[in-house]
Amino acid sequence: MNKYLILLALSVCILDVELLSRILYAEARGECRNGKLAVAQVALDRLEFERYGNTLEEVLTAPNQFAPPGGTSYGLRKIARAALEGERYADDYILLYFRVAQTDNDWFAPFLLRRGNHAFYGWPRHED
Repeated sequence: MNKYLILLALSVCILDVELLSRILYAEARGECRNGKLAVAQVALDRLEFERYGNTLEEVLTAPNQFAPPGGTSYGLRKIARAALEGERYADDYILLYFRVAQTDNDWFAPFLLRRGNHAFYGWPRHED
């Protein structure tokens, strides 16, 4: 493989880690590690569906989807990298939405789980 292509792939990965960690700061900085991982899973599960964007940057910066990127930290970058390398909070579910947990769970997608101060919505993952 061409060394320039390798460098380009690494730089994209580094940019994805940085952007995802900044979204985690904005959306879940007060949550435990698993809460942050669940928020990251929403972004990465959305990436599997073209209607949310074709790149992680498109998914994360789409209007009215995630809070604007905030600060970051070494710990958030570690969680972002783990998520990008395949670690998921809930492997059995496709997590597509989250919001601050409230007493009512009526929303346009089925409620799946609550982690910390967030309620997560989506569908069970079916392995065929």
